Amino acid sequence: MLDRIIEILVDKLFRPTSAAERADRRAKENLVFVHEALVQCHCSFAAYDEAPSEEGHARWRSDVLELAQSIDNARTVLATFGQVAFNEVVEYTYSESIAPPISPLDNQRMAVEAALSDALYNLSLLKTEDHQDWSDNVVKTASRLREVIAKQLTPGEVQRAQEVFRKKHSHYQFPR
Repeated sequence: MLDRIIEILVDKLFRPTSAAERADRRAKENLVFVHEALVQCHCSFAAYDEAPSEEGHARWRSDVLELAQSIDNARTVLATFGQVAFNEVVEYTYSESIAPPISPLDNQRMAVEAALSDALYNLSLLKTEDHQDWSDNVVKTASRLREVIAKQLTPGEVQRAQEVFRKKHSHYQFPR
């Protein structure tokens, strides 16, 4: 019996996984990370709200950035397979992001605020609500494309494609 358990563990630990399996795992992990970052963000806000301090404020802002980055890592999968949840978590992140600083920002905190602004702008591009800079045709087309993607691909395949696209086009920055 012990031999069989060891055999299963060794097989599980050392068995090579396919790219599809790794992408599926990353897609699922990214969705869990969004959830955990959301909870952490709320907890750090509650702690700051209960006992305001510069350190608590900085921690909360850092957690808002972590939430935005977590959403960004799962954005195509979440926007494709859970559009309503995607819209709601982005709206929550927006509401958390508008808090003013409580003191002048140092370089590190300025970098956090700049990164948060960039992440939120990129996330806004996948929301199904109206985009001021986009024509109705582009919004409808992007939405329809995600519907087709959801029917044709698994979350792992979407995750892999998103990662490949980002690597190939990492030099491109979205216009502001």
